[in-house]
This record gives sequence, C-alpha cells and structure tokens, in this order.
Amino acid sequence: MKKIQKNVKIGKNCKIEAFAFIPEGATIEDKVFIGPHACFTNDKLPRATNKNGSLKTEKDWSVAKTFVKERASIGANATILCGITIGKNSIVGAGSVVTKNVPDNSIVAGNPAKIIGKVSHGSLHPAVRRSARYRHRQTAGWRRRQNRACAGRSRSTP
Repeated sequence: MKKIQKNVKIGKNCKIEAFAFIPEGATIEDKVFIGPHACFTNDKLPRATNKNGSLKTEKDWSVAKTFVKERASIGANATILCGITIGKNSIVGAGSVVTKNVPDNSIVAGNPAKIIGKVSHGSLHPAVRRSARYRHRQTAGWRRRQNRACAGRSRSTP
C-alpha cells in the first residue's frame, strides 16, 4: 500500500515501492525509483494547533515543494524533508535523512545525508571505492600482507 496524496506529480516509468508516503507538493520526474517506506514531508514547521489552541486547517499552512529529478533513486526508509531538490541521476541511501539539496549524479547517505560519492555514466564503481566498507577491505588486505611479510621474522618476548 502506497500513500500518494492529491496534487502530486509523477513522471513516466517510475517505480514506487510499498508503504512509500508522498504528500502534496512533491514532483517526481521520469524514471525515478522510490524504495519501500520512503517518506517525504511538506511542512517546514508542523504543528497540530495554532497559537490560540484551535486546530490547524489547510488555510493555516503552506505546502513546501520538493522535487526529485529524472533517474534519481531513493532507498528504503529514507526521509526527504520538504523544500529540497534531489538531483538528476542521484542516489539516496537507505535510512538517510535528506535535509539539503542533493546535486546531480551524487550519492548521499546518513543522518543528515552527506555526499559519499558520485555516479559516473550510471555506474556505482567510483562510489564503491569511496565507501567505508571498501576502505576497510583495503585496510584489512594491507594488514594481511604485512602479517605475511613479518611471519618469517623472529619476535622477542619480554
């Protein structure tokens, strides 16, 4: 079940997974992927009541627009705050909280989401090289090589 509110613009060939929430004011261009449980917001200062205690109505707030450009991908459980633009061909990592605009061809992740890599020609390879997991593997490989190089040496014990 997806929740797509009124006045949402969705382009062609988009894939919107289960339980995604897309409120009024969102514009999603062509070929966009939105993962399960992704959540967009449309109110910068959400409140249930006015200062006088009366319940807020549609007249008491304005919709903040959010744009998702062509071929962008939004991972599962990502939260997209209102008033931002997710750039063309960008990727938002699962569970990220996007608080600022995402440039074209960028990969963002975390809370708050930060740029962790770039997409080049539709490939994720450069991003993989910049990821923490890749760096960890490189470090672990370096350690194994160092251990093998030192294996033949005698060690003194105190």
